[in-house]
Amino acid sequence: MSDHPLLKAVKAKNDPDINGTCLMLVNPSEASYGATIAKKRGGSLHKLFHTTLACFNRENEFWVGPCVGSPMAVMTLEKLIALGLKKLIVFGWCGSLSPKLAIADFLIPQFGYSDEGVSCHYPLKTPPKTSHALEHDLGKLFPTAHRGKIWTTDAPFRELPKDITNHRQNGLKAVDMEFTALCTVCNFYNIEIAGLMVVSDELLHDTWKSGITSKHFKKKAKSALTILMDNLPQ
Repeated sequence: MSDHPLLKAVKAKNDPDINGTCLMLVNPSEASYGATIAKKRGGSLHKLFHTTLACFNRENEFWVGPCVGSPMAVMTLEKLIALGLKKLIVFGWCGSLSPKLAIADFLIPQFGYSDEGVSCHYPLKTPPKTSHALEHDLGKLFPTAHRGKIWTTDAPFRELPKDITNHRQNGLKAVDMEFTALCTVCNFYNIEIAGLMVVSDELLHDTWKSGITSKHFKKKAKSALTILMDNLPQ
């Protein structure tokens, strides 16, 4: 019996071709802002499932989002790959597990610990890796960004203190809901991937410290997004 999946993402008749780098805007607020900016810059918008894909005539550049959670992010990624995706830059938020990572800091994440249900369905012979070239370009755009391994979970309201402590002791710097799955799938299909995350909250204290509504966090996140939209690594 074949071990190939019955379902496969395909390019539909009216779908655009993607032959370059795509910026994945994980969160709804930033995806909405990105769509607004894309229209102002003359881009065309296309619906993909629950997301919006922005295409531009000038260069091989595309923006897509929102893509919250590993299953939806990978569903979008599979479609992008069917359209011809070559490189993926992920922009999202993360929770800090490290005293060196404060709210509104930047993190260039690397594969760390998959606690989501997607990665195990994409078997790899070696652990997933991010693209050194894309990370280098992101590092030049964001010279103060930290780097480190990330924990990805499907259960954002089950981040237990004992798990947080354990992951921190094992060298993990932050937690999110998409990156290890996206990294695994990109490696499975030989797609280059890297990411930039803004620390939205801190999970290393006795109580949860959120910065999502703070002006400082919002300003830093919007500034980072603008830099990426103006200088997306290729």
